[in-house]
Amino acid sequence: MAALQNTLKRPRLDKDVVPFSEYRQNLTQYFRQTSETHRPLLITQNGRAAQVVLDVKDFEDTWNVWETIRDQLEMRADVEAGIRELDAGKGIPHKKVFAELLKEFE
Repeated sequence: MAALQNTLKRPRLDKDVVPFSEYRQNLTQYFRQTSETHRPLLITQNGRAAQVVLDVKDFEDTWNVWETIRDQLEMRADVEAGIRELDAGKGIPHKKVFAELLKEFE
C-alpha cells in the first residue's frame, strides 16, 4: 500500500494566529504564507479562535488521508466482524465458496 502523503504542518502559535481585522487587511500575504509554509492560519474574532484557513492543496491532501484512514478502519471492522462470525461457527468452508463461484463463471 502506498504511504499516506500529507504536506500539512502543525501551526506555530507565534506566527499563525491572527485577528480577523489583520487577516482582512493582508489577505494576499496570508494566502502566500499558508501556501509556502503548509501551516494552517488560525483566525480569531473577539479574542477567540473563529476560523482556520488552509492552502487548497493541503486541504485536498489532508482530506485524502482522512478518507484513506476511514476506509482502512471500515475494512478492519469488516475483517474483525468476519473473524467473530467464524469463531461463532457461522462461516462457510472455502471449498464450498470456491465451488459456488466456479458455477457462476461456467
